[in-house]
Amino acid sequence: LDPDIPLVDAAMEACEALGSNPEFQGVDIEAAAYRLMQKVINDPEYESIQATFNNPEWQRLNLWPDSVTSVCGQLELADKYLYGQRSFKIPSHVIDILVLDRWPHGAETLGVAKNLYTSAPFIHINARKTSDTQALLITITHELFHVTQNGYAYFDSNDYTPFWEATAVLLEKEAFDYYADNTLIDRGRTDIQTMRIYWEHYNKPLMMPSHWQNDAETKQVMQDQGYTASHWIEFLQKRYGLGKEFLPELMLRFESAVGNSDTVVHTVLQNQTSSDSDVYCADFRLFCIQNYGNFNSRSQFILPKTVAETLSAEKPHAEVEMQIQAFSVHIRDFNIDNNNDKGDIQKYRVLVKGYAHPFVSPIIRFYQNDKYQTSIIDSDMTMLPESTEKLLTIHEIEDYFFPPTMNQTGASGYKYELFLLLPPAAPIVEIDEEEGILRVTPQGFSLSDDIGAGYDVVVITPEGDKFFFPQGSYEDEAEIPLEELESEKKDTDEEDPKYTVYLVEKVEFPDGSLQYGPDGEEAELDDELRFEDILGTWDMTQTVSGFDTGYLDDVVGQMEGIPGMEDYLDQYNEIMGSVDGTYSGTMVIEAYQTGGEIAGVTFIPSGADYGTTYYRGTWDKGTLHLEPVGEILGDKWDLTFKKSSGEITCEGTSDYDSNMASYSYTLSAVKQNG
Repeated sequence: LDPDIPLVDAAMEACEALGSNPEFQGVDIEAAAYRLMQKVINDPEYESIQATFNNPEWQRLNLWPDSVTSVCGQLELADKYLYGQRSFKIPSHVIDILVLDRWPHGAETLGVAKNLYTSAPFIHINARKTSDTQALLITITHELFHVTQNGYAYFDSNDYTPFWEATAVLLEKEAFDYYADNTLIDRGRTDIQTMRIYWEHYNKPLMMPSHWQNDAETKQVMQDQGYTASHWIEFLQKRYGLGKEFLPELMLRFESAVGNSDTVVHTVLQNQTSSDSDVYCADFRLFCIQNYGNFNSRSQFILPKTVAETLSAEKPHAEVEMQIQAFSVHIRDFNIDNNNDKGDIQKYRVLVKGYAHPFVSPIIRFYQNDKYQTSIIDSDMTMLPESTEKLLTIHEIEDYFFPPTMNQTGASGYKYELFLLLPPAAPIVEIDEEEGILRVTPQGFSLSDDIGAGYDVVVITPEGDKFFFPQGSYEDEAEIPLEELESEKKDTDEEDPKYTVYLVEKVEFPDGSLQYGPDGEEAELDDELRFEDILGTWDMTQTVSGFDTGYLDDVVGQMEGIPGMEDYLDQYNEIMGSVDGTYSGTMVIEAYQTGGEIAGVTFIPSGADYGTTYYRGTWDKGTLHLEPVGEILGDKWDLTFKKSSGEITCEGTSDYDSNMASYSYTLSAVKQNG
């Protein structure tokens, strides 16, 4: 018989060849071939060979590729673990395991469970990656558990993918420990476990993809969320001390509860643990608090990163309106611009005001430099401590079930507001000797009148006493009687007392308590203005009115018609013809002599590089008594100086009347810094 073709064909071929002989004419060829086959099959040697071929162990050693041999070895271990050690329900169908050389899935994927929504799911294994038997054992255990899950509940939807993956990854982690304890794998091979690091996917309702807003989310995102959701299920397992019986019992409970909505996942977990919805939500909150670092680190470094808003003096207010997304977590950053006009970093506080929602009550937690500061729920108000940190991180935990009347993600949820309180600018402070008051004028606040409760004026006396004077939000100016600033430390008769004044914003909380913003910039009221203070460069404005030079006009008029005087007359008319008006320029006050308090005053017109010293004066407690110097049509007059909030100003008036000229003249100036 030809050994290279099937036995039935070889028998027919041999009988047909013999049937051509005359002696076999009339013989039934097919019957002869059948008898020949029976003879071969019943031959003891053939039976021995056939028995060898049918021996699975011989097939494994002689016929199987190494990849199939490896898969079967690890499959046996996984089978014993799942159905022997853990007592999961054994699937009722034959499970096909396809070891594929031509791998149709991702290049790094070792195994995939397929057709999970049918009555006969099967498994694909990547033949090219089976040499790592430890990774293969973990993968087969994971995928075989997916097939096992199918035996508990049938559904034609991807909506349970995150829950399936979460429980499979937890099972995989428990199997890893079991295999390591039994020296089947090295405990250090944590690289072969499924990565569960995708904390950013908690920004969608956990294990409830039917409530995700983006319908284009891929199954990969569902899987990644499920991988990381295993942390939550493991947290519950440990919190309630449920041990290795937790997952088998959870599968049985899920089998009896599965329905058309994936929200049942949390009901099943709740009933498997606390059996109380409020406690279950509190457990989720605790889990999220403990894992803040994981949530925040992933939100900071994955792409695309959420653009952070900025709170600043120009934009001190922000409103956040969340959406209803049950069992989700969000990280939100706010940059803080707390530099003043000089570039100095200022302390600040942040006021937070929440607005109660009729159906949901998430918790909002606040961190600065990753340090927890405070939190709000419902209609709470809170004030963050003083800080100079440039980043405020907000941890939003939506620890609730979907409200029955609002069971779709996207509905308007909880709302809260942020208010940045920077130090109020230094106020303008003046002493009114006639009325006996200290007048304080604010220069702006961070809070609007509808949220703020006014401000306090804080006055520090020369003796170091500190006085507080509360003001309402509607008060644009504070008038403080000087008699209320008298110190008990000593009876001072100083003519020029020094006061330090600053403002502090305040907010009234619902319980009636007051919370305060950072201390404002200080204004120093020092009426003891010194001679040295007035020396320097000033921005000056002059106003001349009623200018008249009748006598000179007559004298010059007599020159008309004299040859050669035309240019002189034109120049005179140009200079003296229209003097009245307002002029700006620079004034420089310099000490006239060393050791004395006498100063020269030089006027530099706008646009000019140099000027002329027209006056010289003697200093006398805030006043410079001026006398004309050189050839100027002027008289004696006084410049009076004031110092307020670090700014020095001066003003003066001179009326001049002689047979040469007459005019009225006023001057005001502000000293330049430096």
